[in-house]
Amino acid sequence: MAQTLSSGIKKFDGNDNVTRASMNENWLVIDRNLRNYREKVDTTTYDATNKVYTTVEYLRPENDSRYLRAVLSNKVGGNYTTDTWNLYDDSGTTVIDTVIWTLTYDANGIVTDKVPNK
Repeated sequence: MAQTLSSGIKKFDGNDNVTRASMNENWLVIDRNLRNYREKVDTTTYDATNKVYTTVEYLRPENDSRYLRAVLSNKVGGNYTTDTWNLYDDSGTTVIDTVIWTLTYDANGIVTDKVPNK
């Protein structure tokens, strides 16, 4: 049974039936981790109380198309408890995957845990 490493790469056991699709998923993870994406901040989403922008996009360096859009939401007790990542196709217009993270904070408002809900 394949294990998913912290990087998102699937590590297969010797008896796993590995498909081309699963290998392509691994290559996409590697590509995502090696690229130098340009960060684009939506300045209209600045939360002055928390001193954070709630929406940030990451653009591909080769054509400025959207790769990822991260949005903080569900503000509870002054802290955002959800971080939603929408990942886009090569054109940057169609969402191909969504990862929703649950954020946990300590008493000082510092994130102590970030767990994917996918």
